[in-house]
Amino acid sequence: MPGSFVHLELNTDDTDRATAFYRELFGWNFNEWPMGDSIYWGFSPSEPPGGGVQRKPMPDAPTQWMPYISVEDVHSTVDRARSAGAEIIVDFMPIEGAGELAILRDPTGAAFGLWKSTSNGQSAAATSGEASSEASGGAAKKRGKKGGAKKAAKASGAKKAAKAGKKAGKKASKKAAKAGGEIPTPKGKKAGKKAGKKAGKKAGKKAGKGGKKKG
Repeated sequence: MPGSFVHLELNTDDTDRATAFYRELFGWNFNEWPMGDSIYWGFSPSEPPGGGVQRKPMPDAPTQWMPYISVEDVHSTVDRARSAGAEIIVDFMPIEGAGELAILRDPTGAAFGLWKSTSNGQSAAATSGEASSEASGGAAKKRGKKGGAKKAAKASGAKKAAKAGKKAGKKASKKAAKAGGEIPTPKGKKAGKKAGKKAGKKAGKKAGKGGKKKG
């Protein structure tokens, strides 16, 4: 139902301690969802919303819960939120086979996610969980490409350009992490790393060619 909380996600440095705590306190059962070199721990209590627990990809990101709210249209909701004074952390982003999302910060500084499910049969906890880490990875990818290309134009050699692109990708990922605790699961962390490397590599080649021509 639009306007309802559909997914709650905990980003923490210690997933083992967190899952043990909530398992003992509330009797939650956790399902393991592989995400590269770590595990996303999804849970579905007797009554929704469900959620998940994941390790923070960025060390200096806050340990916190990130709530996702269901909407009928992500685009229009983002526009209304912006007009009302919200900061857009991650703009509209489609998650293939799952749904659409955005990450915002309200005028008081609280971060939250918007979620529209487009999947059939998959639980809100599962789809929102995948979307959550996909969002931060996707944000880093978009900003990494843009930042890396821009810095590469000023770099005089391939190595400097590659370093600039990598730095831009890392900075974007760090910003997304601080905004919402490095958001939605399996693909996000891997996507963020891949985005930074790809941006740096592409920028390096471009700057290298420019250097040869000038020489």
